[in-house]
Amino acid sequence: MIEGHYTQKLTNGECPYELVYFEVDLLRNIIDNPRYVISNNSFKYNISITEKYDNDETLDEKFKFILDNVGLGFDENNERIFAVLLKELSELHPEMQKRFSVYEVKKKTYVDPSYIKSMNDGEWPDPSVFSAILYQIEQINNLCSDNEVKLFKSDYKKKPPIEFNILVLSTKKEYDNFIKIFDIMLSDNINKKFFEGKLDLIEFTNKEGTKKKDKGTITLFKEWLGEIGVSPDTIKKTIKIINKVRSERSKPSHNIRDNEFDIKYIQKQNKIVLEVYNTFRLLIDELSRINQIKVKHSKWYVENRIAIQSLDEIKNEDNENYQLKICQSK
Repeated sequence: MIEGHYTQKLTNGECPYELVYFEVDLLRNIIDNPRYVISNNSFKYNISITEKYDNDETLDEKFKFILDNVGLGFDENNERIFAVLLKELSELHPEMQKRFSVYEVKKKTYVDPSYIKSMNDGEWPDPSVFSAILYQIEQINNLCSDNEVKLFKSDYKKKPPIEFNILVLSTKKEYDNFIKIFDIMLSDNINKKFFEGKLDLIEFTNKEGTKKKDKGTITLFKEWLGEIGVSPDTIKKTIKIINKVRSERSKPSHNIRDNEFDIKYIQKQNKIVLEVYNTFRLLIDELSRINQIKVKHSKWYVENRIAIQSLDEIKNEDNENYQLKICQSK
């Protein structure tokens, strides 16, 4: 078999832990391919062929691969890029190595500091804001659950949606997909059965009281928060942000929208997830007070340490064309 492009680099003595940077279109194609299973923690992806396709003898061997420790970043023009270790690239089939090499980025690149920290020191960085929101949903359920009937139908702890993460491509389409999933996790996730026996589930729509309709879950949630003694200000902020996510989702639902690339979509995502996170902090504090429960939160939550992908944080001289310490010393 012909030696692959990246295997040759190793043979020529290059550092196995050298980071090689690629255009993100390649990563998006892999993520969208059902042959592969993707796990991620917002700053790092792990990609592997599924068992089904790995055992498929009709599938060309070049498609059967595993990539761990895939990091995200940007190039000098704010285009998304991703990084892979040279040693992992060298283990790809030679034809797949050739395919990857076509997407290799030669311009200035900047990789996420959380990724750098985990790769250099083996330390687990602060949780992403996405992981933090999942933690908050779990905590709200713990504070509100009544006889096994939870306020949120799912806390997504076992299998978070792949779309609930940093945008791989800063496009309108990808942002719309994210916001759709986010709304499903919030307003669509409110469990109507939770309010049975606590509130009237229907409301009359005329003065005579002859016409009625079922109350929506957001309306029920708002009423219930008031019933248990949550402050009007916190109720207002909580309902406002849930409705904001729903409103963002409704825009692509009712309009034909052309796709576009614009860095603003990453910024919009950052803004809305931070608003949800900060509002849920207020809500959790009030629910703890009302229930007279002192929650033993994780240290990072108590100290309010979360990671969010910021262009200003990523694009600095320390991260430019970054290589791991183990390679810098060679």
